Amino acid sequence: MTKAKKIRWGLICAGSCLIIHLIFGQALITKQEHYGFLNVNSNPMGLIVYLDGDSIGITPISNYQLKPKNYTISLFATESIEHKYWRFSEGGLTTKYATLLDLAKIGAGTRQVVIKANQTSEVFFSLSQINRTPTKIKIATSCCLGSGFTIAFVLGYLVAILIQ
Repeated sequence: MTKAKKIRWGLICAGSCLIIHLIFGQALITKQEHYGFLNVNSNPMGLIVYLDGDSIGITPISNYQLKPKNYTISLFATESIEHKYWRFSEGGLTTKYATLLDLAKIGAGTRQVVIKANQTSEVFFSLSQINRTPTKIKIATSCCLGSGFTIAFVLGYLVAILIQ
């Protein structure tokens, strides 16, 4: 093979490789996905974290790579939540009230997080605040019920005065 033919074949091969790279290389570049990151911290450390119902580790969690979208982060397993809902639907009044307090606690230990490409999202859980949620509901409920009884007492008293 002459030198000119070798050069021609070399140029044909290089041109073919360039065309293949341009066609398939661009496709690979456009299909490349960008990821975001999630950091989860808690007080105290060492709590199990669930991402859309699946355990992803124990706090602290740093730079957990995720595709950009909305996620639910929780300290409670999906099975636990489903069991609480079942208890709520099947139980009596006392069971429903107790389960409602448990569900409020689960709600306090669950967050929605938006993961964006090339960004880090932070989530923090305070176990003491989560554990205080049922107490806050009890206080709010007591105040509402207490207010209702107070109004009924005042109205009853006024009616009694007007009748005499």
